[in-house]
Amino acid sequence: MPGPLPAVVPGTAAVAVFDLDEGYGIKVIGEVPAGLRSVAAAHLSELPHLALPALGVLPVAYTDFILTAHAFAGRDDEADRLDADQEFPTLGASNLGAGRLQGFPVSSRAGRSALASSAGARSQAYSLVAGMAVLAVLLFPSPLPVRTPSAVLGALVVYSATGMTDLAGFTRPAAFRRRELLLAVGCLVGVLTLDLLYGVLVAVGLSVAESLSRVARPHDAVEGLVPGVAGMHDVDDHPQARTIPGLLVHRYDCPLFFANAQESTAVLWPPSTNRPARCAGSSSTPRRTSKWTSPPWTRWTTCAAS
Repeated sequence: MPGPLPAVVPGTAAVAVFDLDEGYGIKVIGEVPAGLRSVAAAHLSELPHLALPALGVLPVAYTDFILTAHAFAGRDDEADRLDADQEFPTLGASNLGAGRLQGFPVSSRAGRSALASSAGARSQAYSLVAGMAVLAVLLFPSPLPVRTPSAVLGALVVYSATGMTDLAGFTRPAAFRRRELLLAVGCLVGVLTLDLLYGVLVAVGLSVAESLSRVARPHDAVEGLVPGVAGMHDVDDHPQARTIPGLLVHRYDCPLFFANAQESTAVLWPPSTNRPARCAGSSSTPRRTSKWTSPPWTRWTTCAAS
């Protein structure tokens, strides 16, 4: 038996039998408007007024959509792999259709997904059946939902929220990187204190700041040849590695951009000198013939005899 039914059916029956809505002021859903909206073309004059709100709705809708999908896909080992690149155009097409039919922006609802999971839904057929049920309510109004208590719907939301709570999930980012745990906690605090939209914006801002802090001071290494091992490797990780006389190979594990430009310059050429340091084992001055290639970002410095 689906989990919500034992709450919805007795609650609605109690209101109907004991007249709780009129006698005791219990709030109910009330009459559901019937009929379908007509297809209408949007007026381009309204586009400037809708662009800014749409940009605010987009990150919240897509983030909620993808996070909910990942959360429930991770619970089922037999579920198909989620492809975010495929879901994004699908979400966009759904919103275009909703706009043509004068509908609300389309996204997922974590509460409804939790209720569907508790009811035993395992495929997209659940959405088709639920959509047909909504269509039937709109086309053929029924008195059954009219006296359903609003408190019952609130209880279903609380029930779905408790089913989605995963406190153990905070241990996964903590095991990977402590900063990831701090980002998760920051997002949680932002949503609880500033509401969903601003909480997501806080999380995005913190993520960007954390990424910039990491790429501003990336790992760098001097490369050398290790006997019996192909390629060049970090001389700090391989004490037996030997550099090539007259050639300094320096690896910078990040593409160069504004956040690490000064740091990379300080690493390659210390601030105390006005020119590159001398190559090890040579009395000559290195000539700046730098060549930046695809990752790992490696600088080749050749030494020319004066």
